Amino acid sequence: MKKSIFFRAFALVLFCSLVLNVTNVFAQEYYFNENEITQAHTKKEIVQKMNDIIKYNYNNSEYAVNPSIKAPYAAGSLQSGVIQDTIRNINFYRWLVGLNPITAKYDKMERNQKGAVVLAANRVLTHTPTKPSDMDQAFFDEAYAGCYFGATPGDYYSGNVSLDYSIMPKIIDGYISDIYNADTSNGAVGHRNSILDPLAYSASFGKAGAYSTLSVYYALSIAQYNSISQNEFVVQPFFAYPSAGYFPRNLFTANECWSTLFIYSADYPSTMKATFTYNGKEYVADQFMKEGYEPIVSFKMPAALIRDLGINKNSKMPACTIGVKIEGYQVEDGESTVTLDYTVNFFDENSIVSDFTPSQTSITLGQGESTTVSLNLLPSGAIADDIVWSTEDTHYVRVSEDGTIKAVRPGTATVKVSVDGIEKTITVNITGNSNFLLGDLDKNDVVDANDASIALELYKSTVGEFDVEDILRGDLDDNDLIDANDASLILELYKTNI
Repeated sequence: MKKSIFFRAFALVLFCSLVLNVTNVFAQEYYFNENEITQAHTKKEIVQKMNDIIKYNYNNSEYAVNPSIKAPYAAGSLQSGVIQDTIRNINFYRWLVGLNPITAKYDKMERNQKGAVVLAANRVLTHTPTKPSDMDQAFFDEAYAGCYFGATPGDYYSGNVSLDYSIMPKIIDGYISDIYNADTSNGAVGHRNSILDPLAYSASFGKAGAYSTLSVYYALSIAQYNSISQNEFVVQPFFAYPSAGYFPRNLFTANECWSTLFIYSADYPSTMKATFTYNGKEYVADQFMKEGYEPIVSFKMPAALIRDLGINKNSKMPACTIGVKIEGYQVEDGESTVTLDYTVNFFDENSIVSDFTPSQTSITLGQGESTTVSLNLLPSGAIADDIVWSTEDTHYVRVSEDGTIKAVRPGTATVKVSVDGIEKTITVNITGNSNFLLGDLDKNDVVDANDASIALELYKSTVGEFDVEDILRGDLDDNDLIDANDASLILELYKTNI
């Protein structure tokens, strides 16, 4: 449950005006795709970040001081490690979508602890708790504020409450998961709006038993944000959850809302349309607005898409690629519209390459011979994002993008292969006749203008089909061809050796 701060619409207008003059920038339609997002993460980066966020070392308790949910009531306090891990988890989700990190607001933690205490005392999850008869009024006033929202200068924040038996850092996962509920008027709980707000700069939270509260604090403009946040605001065209690019499939359930925020938008007309694409087939999203003043628009996958994914609505997403296109965002001038077009690649964290072995680590080839080296990826079933073959010994070997190694000149060479940043080497020994002079195509033991002429004639007559020894002698620029550039290089050798 969430009570949103009603100033967010006003903040968004200020936000827009400070970033750019919309009417001067946008034509009747402007198009954004994922290539314009400033934050793009590899699968390996995402998994590493996931592994780093939560430490879970709380000495068998989340509390530095235990709260009391009956008279005499006591707020208690969370361990510093719990606070740090909770902020890390919030910032993991913000990092995923390209948002600035936030900090812990320590001076308001007690207010949130009191909010959790009053919820636990009443055993009712609500933004507007009632005062237990034996609770001190001053204690209750702060507790109420911890469950509700603030709209006073210097204290703009949204209140979030939850009932969850998880430890505090993991409760953030539940806050982020906006589960679609057809029985509610807005279709979703809405905590995500708070945590993933671009102008959020700080958070405080509390927990008592299974009840928790979370307050997210906002600035009303970029200028104000930069004056109070430790992190300068980073602008990008739009934000999305799940984020464009790679996204961990285990963090998203089929019945969760998809969310997008276009930072220059001030209105969401009824003509707005969201379309999913999967395996070449299009599906019109079940779309809705949370609240008229919210900057985030949410929608969900239709039943047909969930069915075609081979899952049910309560299942985690499979490893798959889904395109999203949103048309009809109306910007502040009231005339221009924006289209967002991005792709989400859901991946399994177990598909990350942890190591690999080349099928051959030492190879012997004769001049002109080739062999292809395959790679065994670990763990089994892992999928590589980036495979790069290279060698600095191009006078001796050539290597192609598929791992084919070609012997060029006698000698020893080293080939490198990098898989998602993990590098291995392969030694190549090339046998054959090395008793020839580079550039000496007429085989008279001298490099001269005649060799340059022969190079040009070879290029013209054979159109790229050369004898191996001709390539060895005449391919000075190492591109597997004898061409005009090689003729020029032969002439340079001739001039140098006169």
